[in-house]
Amino acid sequence: MSKKITLVLAFVVFACASVISYSVFKNMRNGDVSSANTNPVVIDSNAPNADKEDVSGPRTEECPMNGVMYTKGQKAKWENR
Repeated sequence: MSKKITLVLAFVVFACASVISYSVFKNMRNGDVSSANTNPVVIDSNAPNADKEDVSGPRTEECPMNGVMYTKGQKAKWENR
């Protein structure tokens, strides 16, 4: 009788954990990235070691890591890194 109670209790705990996990991860797979930080890093232009790069021109190059659009000069810089 003790084995049956333990087995039923283990199944109930597993079922509860499965339902909670499903409900949490169901919302994540919908591609909701609104909370993700997709803003590019802004460098203070007054800093003594700030990189002086040309940011003028159309932003046509997509960053493979975060999807933010950058200029061709910025793309060349990250490819050299």
